[in-house]
Amino acid sequence: METNNKQSLNNANKVRAEISLNKIYRFSNHGITSFKKLIDSEVFSHSIKRLVPELRYNRLKFNRMTDHKKQDAYYKKCTENTKTQYSLYYDDRTSTDVSKFVFDYFNETLKNRENES
Repeated sequence: METNNKQSLNNANKVRAEISLNKIYRFSNHGITSFKKLIDSEVFSHSIKRLVPELRYNRLKFNRMTDHKKQDAYYKKCTENTKTQYSLYYDDRTSTDVSKFVFDYFNETLKNRENES
């Protein structure tokens, strides 16, 4: 029973990955295409995984708070909770945020290219 559940989860994740990779987007320099086609045509140079705050710090909101305890609580709330952000880079400066499925596909493709060389 448990192996059947794992198998169905793996199949579901494969389907989610394919949907995520084949979704069509409009890219300014590459037209209307999917991440899978861009990755396969070697448009991206590298990837980065990093932690970013869940809440964006709003200085105006912070300054409008009159009580220092509220300010401290707000600052703690903005810096304490983090989420993982996955990015693919076109060059050293330009990047786009992607899902974990796209990020994993890019890294697998990159590893396979290096193994072939």
